[in-house]
Amino acid sequence: MPSFRAFYDSTQKELAPRFDRFRSTKGMRLPPRAAGLPILGSFFELTRHPPRYAERCARALGDVSDLGMPGGRIVLLAHPDHIENLLIRDNKSFQKDRGTHGLSRVLGNGLLTSEGDFWRRQRRLAQPAFHRERISAYGEVMVAYAERAADRWQPGSTMNLHEDLMHLTMEIVAKALFDADVGESAKDVGRAMEVVTRHFERVRPGAPAFFDRIPTP
Repeated sequence: MPSFRAFYDSTQKELAPRFDRFRSTKGMRLPPRAAGLPILGSFFELTRHPPRYAERCARALGDVSDLGMPGGRIVLLAHPDHIENLLIRDNKSFQKDRGTHGLSRVLGNGLLTSEGDFWRRQRRLAQPAFHRERISAYGEVMVAYAERAADRWQPGSTMNLHEDLMHLTMEIVAKALFDADVGESAKDVGRAMEVVTRHFERVRPGAPAFFDRIPTP
């Protein structure tokens, strides 16, 4: 168990660069900031229902707004031209956020979490799986597996729709992309994904990464 001093020192080391970024914004024209609580800003509103809150901010503050999170700056782009510039025209000038990088602890260094040359190499390797003809073939797999699942659902029976559809999704992905019939193993994968999803739902956007190292239940 690390001492409190070690925990404090590591926390200070992690937060210092973030405060340096705040100091570097002096003299810059910053976007309008959403109203929120002292210190906590819009933390609870954003984490309670992100899409609804983001839409409200865009309507009230315009095409570019600051969502007002504690310990960081989350800028919302609402205009299609700005989004196109971010994702396509000038994407090399931006990096993925800390939350996305945090997924690498579970997903590894894949397309979702990697960047730069390594991402481009992975993108080229994955490209054949998304060719137009391959995607048409996936449709046949989806129909076949969906019909097989529907045959198992009997009138009057009780079922967990979420678990059954998670199972169906895992089966389709494994067959379409890897030509593997995973059968009952899909349930194990689905349960593991449930655990991962619940964990990352608790790691709120804007919260410092060291929160995840605090020994909570």
